[in-house]
Amino acid sequence: MECAALYRLLVEIYPANWQTIRRESMNDRYVLLRSVGRRNLQRAGNAATDADRLMKASITQYIKLAENNEARRLTDRLPACKELYDRALHED
Repeated sequence: MECAALYRLLVEIYPANWQTIRRESMNDRYVLLRSVGRRNLQRAGNAATDADRLMKASITQYIKLAENNEARRLTDRLPACKELYDRALHED
């Protein structure tokens, strides 16, 4: 799955919680930047596969956060996020 499609789905599911994500066009693909991943992504350069891996790692971290009840208010949305994550993994 392309980063841009994954980004759009995430914004639909978690509009308020993904405000820190910024999009940048890089080789006609979107690279997702988070404050914690900015340095790693910049080192990756233009490699789209590294951007994809970073995004999947971010989703995994977010799911773990919600599962640990540190994001209780998102519990009702957790099944949709897991479904999105599973679809993204199977489309690669």
